[in-house]
Amino acid sequence: MKHSFIRTCRLCACLLAALLSLSPADAKKREVTVPVEIGVGPAANIISGEMQERQTFFYGARINLEAVIDKALIKKYKKRIPKKYRKMAMQLDEVRFRPAPLSYIPKTLYISPGENAMYGAMWDLLGVGTRLGPLKATADLQFAYAYLRYQALDEAGAAQSMHLLRPAIGLTAHLPLMLSDSVGFDIGWRSTLMPPQQIGASPLSFTEEIDGSIWHIGQAYVAFTYRMPYTTRL
Repeated sequence: MKHSFIRTCRLCACLLAALLSLSPADAKKREVTVPVEIGVGPAANIISGEMQERQTFFYGARINLEAVIDKALIKKYKKRIPKKYRKMAMQLDEVRFRPAPLSYIPKTLYISPGENAMYGAMWDLLGVGTRLGPLKATADLQFAYAYLRYQALDEAGAAQSMHLLRPAIGLTAHLPLMLSDSVGFDIGWRSTLMPPQQIGASPLSFTEEIDGSIWHIGQAYVAFTYRMPYTTRL
């Protein structure tokens, strides 16, 4: 499985390299049109454990901004993919990537006011995915920050607050539903796992205890998606 993952990562790199290595002798061939998918929609987040006892859902927004290398584009530039990866490349439906400017935009915004409140963001730094029938599955390296204000479980206790700051791994299963070539919906679930941070503790602290800590955030989301062509000269 490890070798399969490494081969997939190398293949994705080769596909991107193929697009970035067009011959400068032919101006027309240097123009590449890549679909860019823009998706926005509501998200409901569940913080497993003690925080869930205070409030089941913390709300926010899901944002998708990704360039999509689809099967047609892979086929068009297959001769620029190294021969040992070419057959494997032709079996892929698509490869998604976020160029550096897009990677600075969070994938999730937490905007949940109230007695138990959550404000913050989750960034996706690097990821890889595959298809499981009609579903798509992805694994992403993430970085999370959130300000949490919460009520004590004991009614006599005062409200408290904390700053959540953690690297994380996100596992997502989602179902894209395209209504046309450019318009559709994306429905999915993401589980984000992170090193446990004790509720109320400093972001610099670490604990091995799951009880009384934040270690998992589940997210259900639906996003409206629109694909627009982006042509650039490389």
